[in-house]
Amino acid sequence: MPDLVGQSVFKNTIRAMEETDLNHPSTFNPVYQDLLNNDVAIKEQADANTTGLNNTQNEVQNHINDLSAHGNLSMKLNIVDLAIELETLKGATLTGVNANIFVETFINLDDITLLHGAYDNVNKQVYLP
Repeated sequence: MPDLVGQSVFKNTIRAMEETDLNHPSTFNPVYQDLLNNDVAIKEQADANTTGLNNTQNEVQNHINDLSAHGNLSMKLNIVDLAIELETLKGATLTGVNANIFVETFINLDDITLLHGAYDNVNKQVYLP
């Protein structure tokens, strides 16, 4: 039995089956081919996104390591913020949910007015009632 081989070609539509279609491979194989091609194209894009994000993550980790050697706490915290945001964006990009993303780490309350709850300066956490 021959195999269908996927190609990196994405199509937004595929042929709809109709009641008058014959139950024959010549009817179904083109649809299966389109679906297989879409899978290959999506996988290639996901792999490319993952590679780019992993490279960025490695660069961030290298900066964190450099800062650890120098002991600059303020810069370390900023890099940790960046790493958290990178992981959030990485997950969002890989799942396709990448709109209206908001990241707040609560390292301090400099730009926040806390109306209810308490801020733990030692653990850098906000406790809400």
